[in-house]
Amino acid sequence: MRLAGWSLHPVRLPYRAPVEWSDVAEVSADLLILRLRAEDGREGASEGTAKPTWSGATLASLATVLEGVVLPRLLNRDLSAPGAVLKALARVPENATAKAMADAAVRDLLEEEGPSGELPLSWTITLKDPAAMAREAEAMVAAHGFSALKLKGGRTFERDLETVRAVRAAVGPGVALTLDMNGLYADGPALRAHVASLAAAGLTHVEDPTTLRPDEAFRRIQSACAAPIMVDAAIWSEADGATFLERGARALGIKPGRVGPSVTEAIAARATAAGAEVAIGLFGESDLGAGATWRLAARMPPGWPPAETSTFLLFDRPLTKEPPALRGGRVALPSGRAAARADWATIARLHP
Repeated sequence: MRLAGWSLHPVRLPYRAPVEWSDVAEVSADLLILRLRAEDGREGASEGTAKPTWSGATLASLATVLEGVVLPRLLNRDLSAPGAVLKALARVPENATAKAMADAAVRDLLEEEGPSGELPLSWTITLKDPAAMAREAEAMVAAHGFSALKLKGGRTFERDLETVRAVRAAVGPGVALTLDMNGLYADGPALRAHVASLAAAGLTHVEDPTTLRPDEAFRRIQSACAAPIMVDAAIWSEADGATFLERGARALGIKPGRVGPSVTEAIAARATAAGAEVAIGLFGESDLGAGATWRLAARMPPGWPPAETSTFLLFDRPLTKEPPALRGGRVALPSGRAAARADWATIARLHP
C-alpha cells in the first residue's frame, strides 16, 4: 500500500465551558486533522493536539512539519510493511506529535475493522476548588457511570488532600481515584510525606508528583507511597519507558499523541513483561481522535486502569457523524476507519 496524497484540516473546537489545566486556561482546543489517501482509494485519518505547552506546537508549526518533514518521507514506500512508518521517520529528530499523527493515520488506512465491544473510560476533573471538583465527580459518576476518575492537583499539599477527601466523600469507596500533580512540586521529604498521606486517603495512583527521573529520587518517592507512582510526563519514547521499568516503576502513563500507537504498544509490552500497569492517555481530544486510542486500549491486558480518553465530553459538538455514547462508564468501540466516521463538513466549518 502506497500513499497517493494527503490534506490537513485545522480545527478550533469550543469547549462547553472554560477549562483550566495545570498550565493554561482555555475556551477551545486547537486540533489538526490529517487525512491520507492511498493509491487504491482507501483513506485514513488522525488527530493531533496543537498546544504549545503540551505538544510544543501550534496549528501552523504542526502543519509545516507534517507537510515539509514527515509526510514526504512516507511517499514511495510500502506502508503495509511491518514498522514502515517508524523506519521512514527514524532519522527525524523531535516533532513527536507530527510523527505520532502519521503513524496513527497510516494505521487507520490499514485497519478497516479493529476490536469490537465496549471499553471502560475514566473521567478527568480539571482544576477547580475542591467543593466544585467533588460536585463534578458526583455528577459525572451519576450521569455516565464512571468507575475511575483522575483529579488535577499540584497547587498546595493542603488543597490536594482537601480535594481527594471531598471527592471520595462525594463518590463513595467504589470509584478509583488518581491525583495528577503535573510535576509541580519540588522533591524532598515533605513531598514524600505528602504522597504517603494521599495514598492513605484512598488514591489508586499518584501521578507525576514532581519532575520524575529514573534515579534514586524516584526510588525514594515510590517507596514512600503505598499507591503506585504513575510516570507520565517523562515518557516520550520506548527507551524512556524501559528505563523507568528498570528502576522499578509500577505504573506508566502513555500518551499515544506523544509517541504514536506503535511505540505505545512496544512500551505496553515491556510493562506487561515487568508486571507493571499502563494507563493509556490522550491521542486526540475530540471523539474523532479518541477512537484511535480506544482501539489501542482495547488490546491491552485486562485489569489495567481505564483509558483516559473521555475529553470529547468537554466539547460543544462532535467531529464524527455518529457520536459515541457512554453507558456504565464504557464506550462502544467505533467500527470502520476514522476517515469514514469523520464529519468533514463540521470540520471544515471549524477552520480557525
